[in-house]
Amino acid sequence: MPLASLALPDLVPVGLSVTAVSGKTLTVVNTVTNLGTVTASGTWYDYYYVSSNAVWDAGDYQPYLANSVISTPVSGGSSYRRTNTVTLPSWAGGSHYLILRTDNNDGLIELAETENTLVVPLAAVGADLLAANLAWSGTPVAGQSLTVFWTVTNLSSAAVQPTWYGAIYYSTNAVFDGQDTQLRSQSHSLALTAGGNYQVTNAVTIPAKAPPDYYLILKTDDQNAVFEGNKTNNWRAFGVGQYRDSVGDGIPDAWRARYFGGDGTTTNSQSSSAADPDGDGMPNLFEYLADTNPTNALSVLRLSRIVPETNGVRLEWQGGVAAKQFLERSRSLSFAENNWLTLFTNNPPTPLQTNLFDLFGTNRALFYRIRAVREWMRMVEGSWLRVEDPQ
Repeated sequence: MPLASLALPDLVPVGLSVTAVSGKTLTVVNTVTNLGTVTASGTWYDYYYVSSNAVWDAGDYQPYLANSVISTPVSGGSSYRRTNTVTLPSWAGGSHYLILRTDNNDGLIELAETENTLVVPLAAVGADLLAANLAWSGTPVAGQSLTVFWTVTNLSSAAVQPTWYGAIYYSTNAVFDGQDTQLRSQSHSLALTAGGNYQVTNAVTIPAKAPPDYYLILKTDDQNAVFEGNKTNNWRAFGVGQYRDSVGDGIPDAWRARYFGGDGTTTNSQSSSAADPDGDGMPNLFEYLADTNPTNALSVLRLSRIVPETNGVRLEWQGGVAAKQFLERSRSLSFAENNWLTLFTNNPPTPLQTNLFDLFGTNRALFYRIRAVREWMRMVEGSWLRVEDPQ
């Protein structure tokens, strides 16, 4: 006799709510309904899992987060509710999901076993701590103490419960990694309300052998004590010396001050990263990356001559002196990087005019471009990436 014609219980999880308590600890409330016509009796287990996808599969079996033992009969059409506390593993967050499996041990014979799973995303549950700002008083000097001020903001819609740590790191580049040196760590032991922020004042000692130009990196939740849906904005790099970028648009203060006056810590319609005051088609950010003059239309990164000759093609280009330049060739105009072959690399300091003869260019339909790379990093959607300007 088919199961559909039998009088059997049918457990279906119909509700699963998750609330962050503190750190990686969550309160989970679930509701399970017996959609069958007869009472579910015996003993069965409801299990909670965390998964990197929204589909229950064999990879989610271990380790489970918690379980509930159900031994109270549940009549047909009625429900039961359970509250549990679970602690997420350190890798959970972002696009991970919480999965409830009722009757996970198959302790009941049910009308249908395919309805025993309920999945909810965890991204919206966790906190979202932003490394908002880092400032300092005076001039950073190698080997000396520096008073720093940092700000952390809670971008989530719920309060973040303590305790977590904030830290300042010294780095030779604008990417946080295991090579950076921690200069200061400080705990935060107060709850942070939704949308709120807090400021910290402390002192760090700059390494004695620090070069003139380096980065200080603010890292919040430095020990990963808080479960967050988004970890990418937990750190932010701030340039010291010629790398300092007070505006945060990818252009250092020193470069902006050089061409537009003032101290370079503010911007206007002429000096913003998107402005093109000389009208050469290159916004200020691209002028900086190419090390060209944003106030002189003749100073621009470009291929100035492409001359076919008997045995190839002669190319000439112009640009600045402080950016690394790549002359590249492709058979198509696709911007896919694997379609472009580097013919020549110009390392700084580069001449204002460069030429090269391409023997391969005879009787072929080819495309050429000049690409400039500056040793500078900028923040894009929470992550620091190398900015390159392909021309």
